Order: sequence, then C-alpha cells, then structure tokens
Amino acid sequence: MNVSAILSLEFLAFDNSLTGNTDEKIIIELQQIDIFDDMAVYNFAASFLRQKKYAICIDGVTHLTFPFIDRERLGADFIKIIWSADMAGDRQDNLVQRMKDFVDENGANSVILCRCDTRESIEWGQAAGIRLFRGRIVETLLESMANANRQTSAAS
Repeated sequence: MNVSAILSLEFLAFDNSLTGNTDEKIIIELQQIDIFDDMAVYNFAASFLRQKKYAICIDGVTHLTFPFIDRERLGADFIKIIWSADMAGDRQDNLVQRMKDFVDENGANSVILCRCDTRESIEWGQAAGIRLFRGRIVETLLESMANANRQTSAAS
C-alpha cells in the first residue's frame, strides 16, 4: 500500500466497513521509498493509522538501507528487511553483528526478514537475532506442519 492510498476515500470506506470488536491488528505495509518521498504526508497518514489502531510496517528495507531507518521516530511497529543471498557468506562489513545490533535496538518482535526461500536465510536471520520470517520456506514448513497435524488427527 502507498501513503496516498491511506488518505483515499476507498481506504476510509474500507476502514468504516471493519467491525471494531477484534483484538487483532491489521498491519499496513508501506514502502520506505514512499515514506521518505513526502515525510509530512507520511506523518499525517501514520498518525491517522495509529489513531485507528492499525500497525505500520516499513517495507522494502535492504541490508544497505536498514542503518538509516529509525522505527520509533517513524512511528512504525515493524520493519521488513528483504533477504538477499549476498547478505550471507564471509563478509568484511560485520553485517550479522550490525543487524543484530539493529534488532536489539528495535526489538526482536519488530524486525521481519522476508523473501526467505532457503534454510540459509532463516539461519542467517536467527544468527542476527531475528525471530519473524516470511517467504516460501516458511510457507512450506507451515504447510508441512498442518499436513502432519491433519494426519495425526485422522489417525486418532
């Protein structure tokens, strides 16, 4: 979603259609580039979202841009880091430690590593202190667990 969509009549209609009796939050993902394009408009939209009890996730963050993101100052609940294979391996820039410091500063339940398609991505994220993951490997594991539970239930 982009910032201008939050301020649209369509989003207001969507918001009005929701019932207020749920304890679950809806997470609105906004691209970092859209946020920084017009900070005043973002701050207005973020204030609206917080007032309406939505959670905000800054999306599109890479291993090159994460040091420039201040989650609290931006009023976001989550930051989604895009995994790429060049994050792994023997690096000279201490990326794992820098990411671990970032996760410690922002909270392990606020940083999501996405596009995790390999075991290596999950292991790297865990080494960096990340606990929240998205990607094909996560979906595959969840599907396998659900199938195993269905088989166990059917056998009982």
